[in-house]
Amino acid sequence: MDARLYQQHAVACYEGDKLIEEVDQIIAKAEALIDPRRQFNNWLRSVEGQEWRDAEFAQRGGICAYCGNRMRKPDAVVHHVKPLAHHGEAANIPSNYRLLHPHCNRKIGTKIVELRF
Repeated sequence: MDARLYQQHAVACYEGDKLIEEVDQIIAKAEALIDPRRQFNNWLRSVEGQEWRDAEFAQRGGICAYCGNRMRKPDAVVHHVKPLAHHGEAANIPSNYRLLHPHCNRKIGTKIVELRF
């Protein structure tokens, strides 16, 4: 009898571990769907995001909003004025985006700085 109970206990523990693993995978997928960085990247790759990027570049004359120097269109990166790290999903609105040189974007990081426009 003890051996049978032990076997049932071992099977229950194994099945419980499998269930926990499955739940962890489901949670990870759900978190990825609501991740603000992923939402931003998906928007940026969308037609709407590309149209915004093109219009912003043309409106600003290809000028970096941080240093004020000209940049090439393929090099321009989208910067969050209010950083995702601090504002999450609320930072994912086009009025919060500016085009910068990649090195200017890296220099700023998640700091809030004064931009030219």
